[in-house]
Amino acid sequence: MDEGLAGRIAALVDARRAGTQGSDWERALAARFGGLAVYGDIGGSLVVRPDGSVLCVGHDDGRAEDAGPGWRTLALAAAGDHFPELAALIPGRPRPPPRAGGVAGAGAGTASAGGGCRRTSVETQASWHPATPR
Repeated sequence: MDEGLAGRIAALVDARRAGTQGSDWERALAARFGGLAVYGDIGGSLVVRPDGSVLCVGHDDGRAEDAGPGWRTLALAAAGDHFPELAALIPGRPRPPPRAGGVAGAGAGTASAGGGCRRTSVETQASWHPATPR
């Protein structure tokens, strides 16, 4: 991770640890995991740390594990969207899948019940609660 971005994430985390920014859940995650909470849903939260790692923290058990690739992409996009100083984290758009049978692959997906970064795939998320901007 770029040192400038790492420093900006660390500053946001420090402000939450100090209690001067963020909501209660953001401050709690900053204190416990040393990262910036950028996404939360019914099953868990995503936390971006200054070293560039992304943790998925379960609400039920409080355990953290490395986020999978889809959740990492969502976390970086959410961080860049909610915190303008982290806009460089927003990933580029992926290439669309090749056309098959005359139908573009973009927009095709699956859905299933449930929520949470430890329970389902990114494609199933219907609602989420973004972190509070500065």
